[in-house]
Amino acid sequence: MTRRITPQTTLDNLKKEAKRWLKELRLDDPEAWARLRRANPKAPVAPVLRDVQYALALEFGLPGWKDLKQAIEALAKKDVEAKDAFLAACFQHNREGAETLIKLHPELLHSPAALHAAAELDNEEAAEFLLELGVSPDVEDPGNGGQRPLHVAAYNGAVGVARLLIKRGAKIDPVDSRHDATPLWFAMWADQTRIVTLLSRYSRDVWALSFTGFVERVREVLGAEPGIAKLSGASTPLFWLPDDE
Repeated sequence: MTRRITPQTTLDNLKKEAKRWLKELRLDDPEAWARLRRANPKAPVAPVLRDVQYALALEFGLPGWKDLKQAIEALAKKDVEAKDAFLAACFQHNREGAETLIKLHPELLHSPAALHAAAELDNEEAAEFLLELGVSPDVEDPGNGGQRPLHVAAYNGAVGVARLLIKRGAKIDPVDSRHDATPLWFAMWADQTRIVTLLSRYSRDVWALSFTGFVERVREVLGAEPGIAKLSGASTPLFWLPDDE
């Protein structure tokens, strides 16, 4: 069965795949050899990397590695153009244009670009438009540590979009993989006081709440989950409370 190039297909990933495949061949893995023979019955008995790359191209129904590279680059260009057009349609509230693009490129609903841009700019109208189209309020940016729109809104002081995301059911305390932090920490680092106050009403991140001195909220959370205060490690939430608390 011929493989299909998708927006998730990257040249870097295919290079890594070719190297892994070659390593398996050199270890005399029978499945790797069977795969090579299916792709290219005339493959040499001692293949090198270019032979495996050629076989990969054949799996995609293309005559060579160069052709595979060009096909991936062409699709990537179309993907960027589609994302740019979708972003423009959403910021202009062009529903017909946005829906047409979604029909042609369903993956746009799972792209973080537009909603994260709206969060960064505190464009509440564009954010509402995107959510109504079906974009998740928790759409992650895999290229930026899995940050979510609320992380972006928190760091940029986007109170309007933050309120909207919360209203639409966004998770309050998601943790990104780059900073290991919730949106409340992002707001604290950027000194976004209004966002800190807003998120403190909903957050259960007792470490961040304790650090910022929201004692009543800490008590509320610990009252519901007292075990949090006894967690082991370098410190507990109580360590961050003011001395007189």
